[in-house]
Amino acid sequence: MMPRPASNGFQDWPVQARVIRLHEDTVPVWHVLQKRKLLLAMTMVLGAALAASFVLYFPRNYTSETQILEDPRGLKIFSSEDLTPQGQAADMTTALVETQLRVLTSDSVLQRVVARLDLTHDPEFDGSERNPIQAAIEFIKRRLGSDGKAEPLETVALRSLQDKVRAQRLDRGFVIQLQVTAHDADKAASLGLAVAKTYIEGEALAKRETARRAGGEVRDRLDDLATRVKQAEEAVEAFKVKNRLVGASGELVSAQELSALNLQIVTAQTKTSELKARADQIQSLAKSGVVPDNLPESVKSSTITSLRTQFAEADRLQADAAARLGPRHPDTLSLRNQIDRLRGQINAELSRIAAAARSEYERARVNDQALARSLQSLKTQALDVSQSLVRLRELERKAQASRTVYESYLARSREIGEQQGVDTGNVRIISPPLPPNKPTGPPATLIVLAGGVLGIALAAASAMLFEGVRRRSAL
Repeated sequence: MMPRPASNGFQDWPVQARVIRLHEDTVPVWHVLQKRKLLLAMTMVLGAALAASFVLYFPRNYTSETQILEDPRGLKIFSSEDLTPQGQAADMTTALVETQLRVLTSDSVLQRVVARLDLTHDPEFDGSERNPIQAAIEFIKRRLGSDGKAEPLETVALRSLQDKVRAQRLDRGFVIQLQVTAHDADKAASLGLAVAKTYIEGEALAKRETARRAGGEVRDRLDDLATRVKQAEEAVEAFKVKNRLVGASGELVSAQELSALNLQIVTAQTKTSELKARADQIQSLAKSGVVPDNLPESVKSSTITSLRTQFAEADRLQADAAARLGPRHPDTLSLRNQIDRLRGQINAELSRIAAAARSEYERARVNDQALARSLQSLKTQALDVSQSLVRLRELERKAQASRTVYESYLARSREIGEQQGVDTGNVRIISPPLPPNKPTGPPATLIVLAGGVLGIALAAASAMLFEGVRRRSAL
Protein backbone atom coordinates (compact mmCIF):
# COMPACT_ATOMS: atom_id res chain seq x y z
CA MET A 1 0.00 0.00 0.00
CA MET A 2 1.40 3.34 -1.11
CA PRO A 3 1.87 5.94 1.67
CA ARG A 4 -0.35 8.94 1.43
CA PRO A 5 1.50 12.22 0.91
CA ALA A 6 1.50 14.50 3.91
CA SER A 7 -0.34 17.77 3.70
CA ASN A 8 1.62 21.08 3.61
CA GLY A 9 0.72 21.89 7.18
CA PHE A 10 2.15 18.66 8.61
CA GLN A 11 5.06 17.88 6.27
CA ASP A 12 7.70 18.74 8.98
CA TRP A 13 6.04 16.76 11.74
CA PRO A 14 8.56 13.90 11.87
CA VAL A 15 11.46 16.37 12.26
CA GLN A 16 9.66 18.23 15.00
CA ALA A 17 8.97 14.99 16.75
CA ARG A 18 12.65 14.03 16.65
CA VAL A 19 13.63 17.42 18.10
CA ILE A 20 11.15 16.93 20.92
CA ARG A 21 12.50 13.48 21.63
CA LEU A 22 16.07 14.73 21.52
CA HIS A 23 15.26 17.46 24.00
CA GLU A 24 13.62 14.96 26.23
CA ASP A 25 16.60 12.64 26.04
CA THR A 26 19.29 15.37 26.54
CA VAL A 27 21.77 14.45 29.25
CA PRO A 28 22.84 17.20 31.75
CA VAL A 29 26.23 18.88 31.14
CA TRP A 30 27.55 17.85 34.50
CA HIS A 31 26.83 14.20 33.66
CA VAL A 32 28.83 14.52 30.42
CA LEU A 33 31.75 16.23 32.17
CA GLN A 34 31.83 13.46 34.80
CA LYS A 35 32.01 10.87 32.09
CA ARG A 36 34.95 12.77 30.48
CA LYS A 37 36.76 13.77 33.63
CA LEU A 38 39.89 11.93 32.59
CA LEU A 39 39.97 13.84 29.36
CA LEU A 40 39.43 17.07 31.24
CA ALA A 41 42.26 16.35 33.61
CA MET A 42 44.61 15.45 30.81
CA THR A 43 43.82 18.58 28.77
CA MET A 44 44.15 20.73 31.86
CA VAL A 45 47.58 19.30 32.55
CA LEU A 46 48.51 19.60 28.91
CA GLY A 47 47.39 23.28 28.77
CA ALA A 48 49.27 24.11 31.94
CA ALA A 49 52.37 22.29 30.64
CA LEU A 50 52.21 24.19 27.35
CA ALA A 51 51.84 27.48 29.22
CA ALA A 52 54.74 26.58 31.51
CA SER A 53 56.83 25.67 28.46
CA PHE A 54 55.96 29.01 26.94
CA VAL A 55 57.04 30.80 30.12
CA LEU A 56 60.27 28.82 30.32
CA TYR A 57 61.17 28.82 26.64
CA PHE A 58 60.18 32.31 25.65
CA PRO A 59 62.26 34.88 27.57
CA ARG A 60 60.42 37.43 29.64
CA ASN A 61 60.85 41.14 28.86
CA TYR A 62 61.81 43.87 31.34
CA THR A 63 61.03 47.51 30.62
CA SER A 64 63.03 50.36 32.13
CA GLU A 65 61.74 53.93 32.27
CA THR A 66 63.83 57.09 31.96
CA GLN A 67 62.48 60.63 32.28
CA ILE A 68 64.25 63.40 30.35
CA LEU A 69 63.60 67.13 30.73
CA GLU A 70 63.51 68.76 27.30
CA ASP A 71 63.15 72.52 27.85
CA PRO A 72 63.14 74.16 24.39
CA ARG A 73 63.79 77.58 25.93
CA GLY A 74 67.36 76.56 26.78
CA LEU A 75 69.66 78.52 29.08
CA LYS A 76 70.02 82.25 28.45
CA ILE A 77 73.75 82.87 28.81
CA PHE A 78 74.59 85.28 26.00
CA SER A 79 72.97 88.59 25.09
CA SER A 80 71.55 87.29 21.82
CA GLU A 81 70.39 83.71 21.50
CA ASP A 82 69.80 83.12 17.80
CA LEU A 83 71.19 79.61 18.04
CA THR A 84 69.36 78.93 21.30
CA PRO A 85 66.09 80.83 20.84
CA GLN A 86 64.17 82.11 23.83
CA GLY A 87 60.53 82.79 24.57
CA GLN A 88 58.76 80.78 21.86
CA ALA A 89 55.01 80.57 21.71
CA ALA A 90 53.25 77.63 23.34
CA ASP A 91 52.47 75.99 20.00
CA MET A 92 56.09 76.34 19.00
CA THR A 93 57.41 74.75 22.19
CA THR A 94 54.93 71.90 21.80
CA ALA A 95 56.12 71.31 18.25
CA LEU A 96 59.75 71.42 19.39
CA VAL A 97 59.20 68.84 22.12
CA GLU A 98 57.30 66.59 19.72
CA THR A 99 60.17 66.93 17.26
CA GLN A 100 62.69 65.97 19.93
CA LEU A 101 60.62 62.84 20.58
CA ARG A 102 61.30 61.79 17.01
CA VAL A 103 64.98 62.66 17.38
CA LEU A 104 65.25 60.59 20.57
CA THR A 105 64.09 57.42 18.77
CA SER A 106 65.69 58.25 15.42
CA ASP A 107 68.14 56.02 13.60
CA SER A 108 70.99 58.47 14.15
CA VAL A 109 70.69 58.16 17.95
CA LEU A 110 70.03 54.42 18.01
CA GLN A 111 72.91 53.68 15.62
CA ARG A 112 75.29 55.36 18.04
CA VAL A 113 73.81 53.30 20.88
CA VAL A 114 74.39 50.11 18.85
CA ALA A 115 78.02 51.10 18.37
CA ARG A 116 78.39 52.35 21.94
CA LEU A 117 77.18 49.10 23.54
CA ASP A 118 78.48 46.81 20.77
CA LEU A 119 75.01 45.35 20.27
CA THR A 120 76.09 43.67 17.03
CA HIS A 121 77.64 40.98 19.25
CA ASP A 122 74.68 40.71 21.63
CA PRO A 123 72.55 37.57 20.93
CA GLU A 124 69.41 39.47 21.82
CA PHE A 125 70.10 42.03 19.08
CA ASP A 126 72.25 40.30 16.43
CA GLY A 127 69.47 37.92 15.41
CA SER A 128 71.02 34.73 16.79
CA GLU A 129 68.49 34.49 19.64
CA ARG A 130 65.14 33.60 18.05
CA ASN A 131 62.07 31.86 19.33
CA PRO A 132 60.35 29.27 17.09
CA ILE A 133 57.90 31.82 15.76
CA GLN A 134 60.64 34.23 14.78
CA ALA A 135 62.67 31.38 13.28
CA ALA A 136 59.69 30.33 11.18
CA ILE A 137 59.09 33.86 9.98
CA GLU A 138 62.78 34.23 9.12
CA PHE A 139 62.70 30.91 7.22
CA ILE A 140 59.68 32.04 5.18
CA LYS A 141 61.36 35.33 4.39
CA ARG A 142 64.46 33.56 3.14
CA ARG A 143 62.35 31.24 1.02
CA LEU A 144 60.38 34.08 -0.48
CA GLY A 145 63.37 36.35 -0.87
CA SER A 146 64.81 36.83 -4.35
CA ASP A 147 68.46 37.55 -3.60
CA GLY A 148 68.90 35.66 -0.33
CA LYS A 149 71.43 38.20 0.93
CA ALA A 150 71.73 38.54 4.69
CA GLU A 151 71.35 41.99 6.26
CA PRO A 152 74.39 43.58 7.91
CA LEU A 153 74.63 43.01 11.65
CA GLU A 154 74.40 46.77 12.25
CA THR A 155 71.03 46.88 10.46
CA VAL A 156 69.74 43.82 12.33
CA ALA A 157 70.80 45.24 15.68
CA LEU A 158 69.30 48.63 14.81
CA ARG A 159 65.93 47.10 13.90
CA SER A 160 65.92 45.01 17.07
CA LEU A 161 66.66 48.09 19.16
CA GLN A 162 63.97 50.10 17.36
CA ASP A 163 61.39 47.48 18.35
CA LYS A 164 62.42 47.82 21.99
CA VAL A 165 62.47 51.61 22.33
CA ARG A 166 59.42 53.79 22.93
CA ALA A 167 59.12 57.47 23.91
CA GLN A 168 56.17 59.64 24.88
CA ARG A 169 55.51 63.10 26.25
CA LEU A 170 54.07 63.33 29.76
CA ASP A 171 51.10 65.60 30.49
CA ARG A 172 51.80 68.09 27.67
CA GLY A 173 54.87 69.29 29.56
CA PHE A 174 58.58 69.30 28.83
CA VAL A 175 59.22 65.82 30.26
CA ILE A 176 59.80 62.87 27.92
CA GLN A 177 59.44 59.32 29.19
CA LEU A 178 61.73 56.81 27.48
CA GLN A 179 60.90 53.10 27.72
CA VAL A 180 63.41 50.43 26.70
CA THR A 181 62.65 46.69 26.77
CA ALA A 182 65.17 43.85 27.13
CA HIS A 183 65.30 40.25 28.33
CA ASP A 184 67.37 41.24 31.36
CA ALA A 185 66.46 43.91 33.91
CA ASP A 186 69.99 45.31 34.19
CA LYS A 187 70.35 45.40 30.43
CA ALA A 188 67.06 47.27 30.10
CA ALA A 189 68.33 49.90 32.54
CA SER A 190 71.72 50.20 30.85
CA LEU A 191 70.06 50.49 27.44
CA GLY A 192 67.73 53.22 28.68
CA LEU A 193 70.62 55.17 30.19
CA ALA A 194 72.71 54.71 27.04
CA VAL A 195 69.90 55.95 24.78
CA ALA A 196 69.29 58.99 27.01
CA LYS A 197 72.98 59.90 27.31
CA THR A 198 73.58 59.38 23.60
CA TYR A 199 70.64 61.63 22.79
CA ILE A 200 71.80 64.40 25.17
CA GLU A 201 75.39 64.19 23.92
CA GLY A 202 74.16 64.25 20.34
CA GLU A 203 72.08 67.35 20.98
CA ALA A 204 75.03 69.15 22.56
CA LEU A 205 77.27 68.08 19.68
CA ALA A 206 74.67 69.22 17.15
CA LYS A 207 74.46 72.64 18.80
CA ARG A 208 78.25 72.96 18.82
CA GLU A 209 78.39 71.88 15.20
CA THR A 210 75.69 74.40 14.30
CA ALA A 211 77.62 77.11 16.13
CA ARG A 212 80.86 76.06 14.39
CA ARG A 213 79.23 76.07 10.97
CA ALA A 214 77.53 79.40 11.64
CA GLY A 215 80.82 80.82 12.93
CA GLY A 216 82.59 79.71 9.75
CA GLU A 217 79.95 81.33 7.58
CA VAL A 218 80.14 84.52 9.63
CA ARG A 219 83.94 84.58 9.37
CA ASP A 220 83.74 84.11 5.62
CA ARG A 221 81.28 86.97 5.50
CA LEU A 222 83.55 89.12 7.67
CA ASP A 223 86.30 89.16 5.02
CA ASP A 224 83.87 90.49 2.43
CA LEU A 225 82.44 93.04 4.87
CA ALA A 226 85.93 94.24 5.85
CA THR A 227 86.74 94.78 2.18
CA ARG A 228 83.52 96.72 1.70
CA VAL A 229 84.21 98.91 4.74
CA LYS A 230 87.72 99.67 3.50
CA GLN A 231 86.44 100.54 0.02
CA ALA A 232 83.71 102.76 1.43
CA GLU A 233 86.12 104.64 3.71
CA GLU A 234 88.65 105.05 0.91
CA ALA A 235 85.89 106.43 -1.33
CA VAL A 236 85.00 108.98 1.37
CA GLU A 237 88.61 110.10 1.81
CA ALA A 238 89.23 110.26 -1.95
CA PHE A 239 86.15 112.42 -2.41
CA LYS A 240 87.25 114.75 0.39
CA VAL A 241 90.71 115.16 -1.09
CA LYS A 242 89.37 115.65 -4.59
CA ASN A 243 86.94 118.36 -3.50
CA ARG A 244 89.23 119.82 -0.83
CA LEU A 245 86.63 119.28 1.86
CA VAL A 246 88.78 118.38 4.85
CA GLY A 247 92.02 119.86 6.14
CA ALA A 248 94.58 118.71 8.65
CA SER A 249 92.36 119.51 11.65
CA GLY A 250 89.42 117.60 10.24
CA GLU A 251 87.49 120.75 9.27
CA LEU A 252 86.36 121.72 5.79
CA VAL A 253 89.16 123.23 3.74
CA SER A 254 86.77 125.89 2.40
CA ALA A 255 85.76 126.84 5.94
CA GLN A 256 89.37 127.01 7.02
CA GLU A 257 90.29 129.16 4.05
CA LEU A 258 87.32 131.46 4.57
CA SER A 259 88.21 131.91 8.22
CA ALA A 260 91.88 132.56 7.47
CA LEU A 261 91.02 134.91 4.59
CA ASN A 262 88.61 136.93 6.68
CA LEU A 263 91.32 137.33 9.30
CA GLN A 264 93.79 138.43 6.63
CA ILE A 265 91.30 140.92 5.22
CA VAL A 266 90.67 142.47 8.63
CA THR A 267 94.43 142.72 9.31
CA ALA A 268 95.16 144.08 5.84
CA GLN A 269 92.39 146.68 6.03
CA THR A 270 93.67 147.86 9.40
CA LYS A 271 97.18 148.11 8.07
CA THR A 272 95.97 149.90 4.92
CA SER A 273 94.16 152.48 7.02
CA GLU A 274 97.27 153.09 9.10
CA LEU A 275 99.44 153.39 5.99
CA LYS A 276 97.00 155.86 4.41
CA ALA A 277 96.97 158.03 7.51
CA ARG A 278 100.77 157.94 7.67
CA ALA A 279 101.10 158.78 3.99
CA ASP A 280 98.63 161.67 4.25
CA GLN A 281 100.41 163.06 7.31
CA ILE A 282 103.83 162.89 5.67
CA GLN A 283 102.46 164.38 2.45
CA SER A 284 100.96 167.25 4.42
CA LEU A 285 104.28 167.96 6.14
CA ALA A 286 106.14 167.81 2.85
CA LYS A 287 103.76 170.28 1.18
CA SER A 288 103.80 172.78 4.08
CA GLY A 289 107.58 173.32 3.80
CA VAL A 290 107.68 174.06 7.54
CA VAL A 291 109.99 172.14 9.74
CA PRO A 292 108.02 171.48 12.94
CA ASP A 293 109.65 171.42 16.28
CA ASN A 294 108.40 167.90 16.99
CA LEU A 295 108.11 165.37 14.16
CA PRO A 296 105.60 162.51 14.45
CA GLU A 297 106.84 159.00 14.97
CA SER A 298 105.73 158.05 11.46
CA VAL A 299 108.36 160.27 9.81
CA LYS A 300 111.20 159.86 12.22
CA SER A 301 114.37 158.39 10.72
CA SER A 302 118.10 158.74 11.26
CA THR A 303 118.40 161.09 8.27
CA ILE A 304 115.53 163.29 9.38
CA THR A 305 116.87 163.30 12.94
CA SER A 306 120.37 164.32 11.78
CA LEU A 307 119.02 167.02 9.46
CA ARG A 308 116.67 168.28 12.16
CA THR A 309 119.60 168.54 14.64
CA GLN A 310 121.70 170.44 12.09
CA PHE A 311 118.72 172.67 11.27
CA ALA A 312 118.17 173.54 14.92
CA GLU A 313 121.86 174.31 15.50
CA ALA A 314 122.08 176.49 12.37
CA ASP A 315 118.90 178.34 13.36
CA ARG A 316 120.34 179.01 16.82
CA LEU A 317 123.64 180.28 15.38
CA GLN A 318 121.81 182.46 12.81
CA ALA A 319 119.67 184.04 15.52
CA ASP A 320 122.76 184.72 17.69
CA ALA A 321 124.68 186.21 14.72
CA ALA A 322 121.78 188.39 13.70
CA ALA A 323 121.52 189.73 17.23
CA ARG A 324 125.24 190.24 17.60
CA LEU A 325 126.39 191.17 14.05
CA GLY A 326 123.16 192.27 12.41
CA PRO A 327 120.93 190.66 9.78
CA ARG A 328 123.11 191.86 6.90
CA HIS A 329 126.35 190.53 8.16
CA PRO A 330 127.99 187.94 5.90
CA ASP A 331 128.14 185.39 8.70
CA THR A 332 124.44 185.87 9.37
CA LEU A 333 123.63 185.54 5.67
CA SER A 334 125.85 182.41 5.43
CA LEU A 335 124.02 180.82 8.33
CA ARG A 336 120.67 181.77 6.77
CA ASN A 337 121.71 180.06 3.51
CA GLN A 338 122.76 177.00 5.48
CA ILE A 339 119.32 176.97 7.13
CA ASP A 340 117.56 177.16 3.77
CA ARG A 341 119.72 174.34 2.42
CA LEU A 342 118.91 172.16 5.46
CA ARG A 343 115.20 173.00 5.13
CA GLY A 344 115.34 171.87 1.52
CA GLN A 345 117.07 168.67 2.47
CA ILE A 346 114.48 168.03 5.17
CA ASN A 347 111.60 168.68 2.75
CA ALA A 348 113.25 166.46 0.16
CA GLU A 349 113.62 163.71 2.73
CA LEU A 350 110.01 164.19 3.79
CA SER A 351 108.91 164.00 0.15
CA ARG A 352 110.88 160.79 -0.26
CA ILE A 353 109.34 159.31 2.89
CA ALA A 354 105.90 160.48 1.75
CA ALA A 355 106.39 158.81 -1.63
CA ALA A 356 107.52 155.59 0.06
CA ALA A 357 104.54 155.75 2.41
CA ARG A 358 102.20 156.38 -0.49
CA SER A 359 103.72 153.47 -2.40
CA GLU A 360 103.35 151.20 0.62
CA TYR A 361 99.77 152.34 1.02
CA GLU A 362 99.03 151.56 -2.63
CA ARG A 363 100.49 148.11 -2.27
CA ALA A 364 98.31 147.50 0.80
CA ARG A 365 95.25 148.76 -1.06
CA VAL A 366 95.96 146.44 -3.98
CA ASN A 367 96.43 143.60 -1.53
CA ASP A 368 93.05 144.46 0.02
CA GLN A 369 91.43 144.27 -3.38
CA ALA A 370 93.11 140.93 -4.11
CA LEU A 371 91.94 139.56 -0.79
CA ALA A 372 88.42 140.77 -1.50
CA ARG A 373 88.47 138.99 -4.87
CA SER A 374 89.76 135.83 -3.18
CA LEU A 375 86.97 136.08 -0.64
CA GLN A 376 84.39 136.34 -3.39
CA SER A 377 85.94 133.35 -5.15
CA LEU A 378 85.85 131.29 -1.94
CA LYS A 379 82.21 132.23 -1.42
CA THR A 380 81.49 130.95 -4.92
CA GLN A 381 83.40 127.78 -4.15
CA ALA A 382 81.42 127.42 -0.91
CA LEU A 383 78.28 126.97 -2.97
CA ASP A 384 79.95 124.16 -4.89
CA VAL A 385 81.18 122.69 -1.60
CA SER A 386 77.65 122.60 -0.21
CA GLN A 387 76.63 120.48 -3.18
CA SER A 388 79.67 118.26 -2.72
CA LEU A 389 78.78 117.86 0.96
CA VAL A 390 75.51 116.20 -0.04
CA ARG A 391 77.43 113.55 -1.94
CA LEU A 392 79.98 113.33 0.88
CA ARG A 393 77.27 112.67 3.47
CA GLU A 394 75.82 109.96 1.23
CA LEU A 395 79.23 108.29 0.99
CA GLU A 396 79.72 108.63 4.75
CA ARG A 397 76.31 107.06 5.42
CA LYS A 398 77.21 104.11 3.21
CA ALA A 399 80.56 103.78 4.97
CA GLN A 400 78.88 103.97 8.39
CA ALA A 401 76.28 101.38 7.38
CA SER A 402 79.01 99.03 6.15
CA ARG A 403 80.98 99.64 9.35
CA THR A 404 77.93 98.93 11.52
CA VAL A 405 77.19 95.67 9.72
CA TYR A 406 80.85 94.67 9.95
CA GLU A 407 81.03 95.40 13.69
CA SER A 408 77.77 93.49 14.23
CA TYR A 409 79.13 90.46 12.37
CA LEU A 410 82.42 90.75 14.25
CA ALA A 411 80.66 90.76 17.63
CA ARG A 412 78.42 87.89 16.50
CA SER A 413 81.45 85.90 15.38
CA ARG A 414 83.06 86.29 18.80
CA GLU A 415 79.84 85.30 20.57
CA ILE A 416 79.36 82.23 18.36
CA GLY A 417 82.93 81.26 19.09
CA GLU A 418 82.15 81.41 22.80
CA GLN A 419 78.98 79.37 22.32
CA GLN A 420 80.98 76.54 20.77
CA GLY A 421 82.47 75.85 24.19
CA VAL A 422 79.28 76.34 26.21
CA ASP A 423 76.27 74.04 26.18
CA THR A 424 73.25 76.35 26.34
CA GLY A 425 70.71 73.54 26.02
CA ASN A 426 68.51 72.61 28.95
CA VAL A 427 68.26 68.85 28.39
CA ARG A 428 68.99 66.51 31.27
CA ILE A 429 67.95 63.23 32.85
CA ILE A 430 65.65 63.93 35.78
CA SER A 431 64.78 60.29 36.53
CA PRO A 432 67.53 57.78 35.63
CA PRO A 433 66.47 54.24 34.75
CA LEU A 434 66.46 51.57 37.42
CA PRO A 435 66.45 47.80 36.81
CA PRO A 436 62.77 46.76 36.88
CA ASN A 437 61.97 44.32 39.65
CA LYS A 438 59.39 42.38 37.66
CA PRO A 439 58.96 41.51 33.99
CA THR A 440 56.52 43.11 31.65
CA GLY A 441 53.19 41.35 31.22
CA PRO A 442 51.22 38.94 33.45
CA PRO A 443 52.98 36.77 36.10
CA ALA A 444 54.14 33.26 35.18
CA THR A 445 51.64 31.63 37.59
CA LEU A 446 48.81 33.48 35.93
CA ILE A 447 49.97 32.30 32.51
CA VAL A 448 50.16 28.65 33.69
CA LEU A 449 46.75 28.94 35.34
CA ALA A 450 45.30 30.45 32.19
CA GLY A 451 46.78 27.56 30.18
CA GLY A 452 45.13 25.04 32.44
CA VAL A 453 41.76 26.81 32.31
CA LEU A 454 42.00 27.05 28.55
CA GLY A 455 42.75 23.30 28.38
CA ILE A 456 39.69 22.47 30.54
CA ALA A 457 37.51 24.75 28.40
CA LEU A 458 38.66 23.12 25.19
CA ALA A 459 38.15 19.64 26.66
CA ALA A 460 34.68 20.51 27.91
CA ALA A 461 33.68 21.94 24.57
CA SER A 462 35.04 18.86 22.79
CA ALA A 463 33.18 16.50 25.15
CA MET A 464 29.86 18.28 24.70
CA LEU A 465 30.29 18.35 20.94
CA PHE A 466 31.18 14.63 20.86
CA GLU A 467 28.20 13.73 23.07
CA GLY A 468 25.81 15.73 20.93
CA VAL A 469 27.03 14.10 17.74
CA ARG A 470 26.76 10.64 19.30
CA ARG A 471 23.17 11.16 20.39
CA ARG A 472 22.12 12.49 16.99
CA SER A 473 23.62 9.42 15.39
CA ALA A 474 21.67 7.22 17.82
CA LEU A 475 18.42 8.84 16.74
